[in-house]
Amino acid sequence: MANTFTKSERLNSKFIIDKLFDEGKSFIAYPLRFSFLPYSFDENIQGQVLIIVSKRRLKKAVDRNRTKRIIREAYRMQKQQIYNLTDVKLAMAVSFIGKEPLTLEAAEKSLTKIIARLKEQLA
Repeated sequence: MANTFTKSERLNSKFIIDKLFDEGKSFIAYPLRFSFLPYSFDENIQGQVLIIVSKRRLKKAVDRNRTKRIIREAYRMQKQQIYNLTDVKLAMAVSFIGKEPLTLEAAEKSLTKIIARLKEQLA
């Protein structure tokens, strides 16, 4: 699978999102919080992800949108490592909890930590 981020990989079902935050597990790899829930999707996809940057954390829309783009790009580059960890399909949410706009290097470093922690929790 190529390093793409298609529309079908985005989590947008209100039912699944509610279930993810009610029943899912989460942990922090600062400045990101990662939540996940094993879930069987109808489509032929390995997982769906939701990217959240709160207005409370970053006041300016420019900063929020840029941070979302950076997280999306870091996820796109490392998603295959997440999918290789398990055969179970995952519903995931990546929430920004920092106070300063994110850089790509910080996002990639944080996602690497997330992958290591996820490997522990799925084992």
